[in-house]
Amino acid sequence: MTIACLTVLRLQKERLELTVVKSSEAFMEARLRHQRDEIEMFAVARERARQLRHDLRHHAQILRRFIDDGETERAKNYMESIIAAAGEGETRSFCANYTVNAILSIFAERAAARGVKFTAEASVPVSLRINDIELAAIYANALDNSLEGVMRLP
Repeated sequence: MTIACLTVLRLQKERLELTVVKSSEAFMEARLRHQRDEIEMFAVARERARQLRHDLRHHAQILRRFIDDGETERAKNYMESIIAAAGEGETRSFCANYTVNAILSIFAERAAARGVKFTAEASVPVSLRINDIELAAIYANALDNSLEGVMRLP
């Protein structure tokens, strides 16, 4: 009887340890996905900044030409079009929580790149009882599954 009890206890301990290992693996995978998403977001922002610096020189030259030629109205119209275009790439704020906002922004860009309409309304406070990695994993998995599902539609 004692040997049977010890065997059962050992098996339960091993199952518990296996559950802990699997949970740790899932946590680390979620953390890695979150870090990859942040890296992607920063790479997109850096590319936007590079493109803006490149375009700024050309815009300034065009504006100078309009002004030098006395084309003030054309310069104003051109400047308005630059201002309007610059507003298109702004980061949208979906909610007060930085992590959720970052994930929503990333998926908004992914959806747009695939021609999928993306709308979101979120009311998430700055801090929650869940850590950022788990929060990111939940939102990223849900949004990733949704985007994949939409892409499979005929």
